[in-house]
Amino acid sequence: MILLYGLLNDVSMSTYKAEITSNSLGHEIAFPEGEINDETPVVFLLGWGGSSLKQLSKYREIYLQKQCIVISQCQQAPGQHLLELPDAPVKQTRSHELIRYMAENKLTNNPIFFHVMSNTGFHQYRNLGQTLMEQNRKIVGAVLDSCPAWFNFERIMGAFLELLQAKIPLPRSLLYCFAKVVLYVYKLYAWILELTGYSATEKFQEAITATAKFPWPKLYLYSDSDTVIPSASVKASIEQAKLTSAVRSHNFRTSLHVQHFRDFPERYIQKCTTFFDSCLEKHFDSEKTIQQCKL
Repeated sequence: MILLYGLLNDVSMSTYKAEITSNSLGHEIAFPEGEINDETPVVFLLGWGGSSLKQLSKYREIYLQKQCIVISQCQQAPGQHLLELPDAPVKQTRSHELIRYMAENKLTNNPIFFHVMSNTGFHQYRNLGQTLMEQNRKIVGAVLDSCPAWFNFERIMGAFLELLQAKIPLPRSLLYCFAKVVLYVYKLYAWILELTGYSATEKFQEAITATAKFPWPKLYLYSDSDTVIPSASVKASIEQAKLTSAVRSHNFRTSLHVQHFRDFPERYIQKCTTFFDSCLEKHFDSEKTIQQCKL
């Protein structure tokens, strides 16, 4: 059955694309060429903080080549994602928006696959995955690129500094001072929350534990050279996930945060497509067994 989705050939293949955006969030839904039906996989592509739809396009093409419908979400507001807690209401709003796109395009019966990048995409994945699971949707697997990480104030500042450098052409020393001010504001924010009984550290850990328990197969892509998401954090999540689901992983060793595709494009595509194929094959074998039992 999996052969229906073809092999990965030319990633530059032209596709029909319809774009949907909102005032504060960047969304895009892309359709492959050819017939669409209830067996066409829907891929949720959840970008890193500060990503754009243009930056996500090369990831999108991987799945369009596999005859998937791809719903992409980016977080374009610089730094906004760093101040959002794992259970922030806006994340639920984004999840409902993405699910609404599925309903509007009559995709509620299609198998679902996730491709998630960095902690921003990861926490959106947690909310979206939980909601879809409660609705008994057919979730077949997830790729987790450069995530997740434990909660750490210094890591937040480091991530914010990296983002500033990418967006604003100013000396690192000046950007560092600005990032430090933001860090202190965040610490004050977290301290005020703790006075009300809310622990940011516990919420981040709960999010990691919750996603590790998701029952579908997972592929973790990470690197020892990632200074934003330490490999030790990813490895700990892998061990948690192994308790409840099939898990694969690959350490790229030298690539930086969410740069694995840029540095190792052929290997990255091969890892993603091989895993995707195995997830779809398992799903359709299971569906076939269920249909046979009903006869």
